[in-house]
Amino acid sequence: MSSGPTNNRAFSPSEKSGAVETAYHLSTVQRMLPLVRRIVEDLLQAHRRLAQLQGEREHLDRRRRTLAWPERQRRYQLGEELADQETHREEVRAELEVLGIVLFTLTEGWVGFPTVVNQRRAYFVWHPGHDEVRHWQFEGEGTFRPIPTSWFEEVKAGSPR
Repeated sequence: MSSGPTNNRAFSPSEKSGAVETAYHLSTVQRMLPLVRRIVEDLLQAHRRLAQLQGEREHLDRRRRTLAWPERQRRYQLGEELADQETHREEVRAELEVLGIVLFTLTEGWVGFPTVVNQRRAYFVWHPGHDEVRHWQFEGEGTFRPIPTSWFEEVKAGSPR
């Protein structure tokens, strides 16, 4: 039996929400990466925009007693923009959740594609700036391990890894 990832979809008895627990093959992750890349880029853009708007709002909040009308108006407008942007960010984050993908860091966009290695829960790990998934890690561990060449060779050979 191979020690590489397997593809199983099963209901997790520990989850009461009824969410489907996913374990992806490396070949599936490679095919999903263009979509996930766009989702993560959108998420990072929304996060940066939120930070920008929050900074502007904090600046205006510190001066709120001395603001001229246009600045006051902008301060109120920022409240609406912040709410809209937060909603957008959560909608984008939900897209990852629907796919079963775990967001490790919002600020850098590190994500994990659930899989199983040696009958243990693990993740294929990717982040923006990389063209492909290069690492994996066991759940609960912080050590990123390079994906073995043999796993990539099995994908090229048509194995469902």
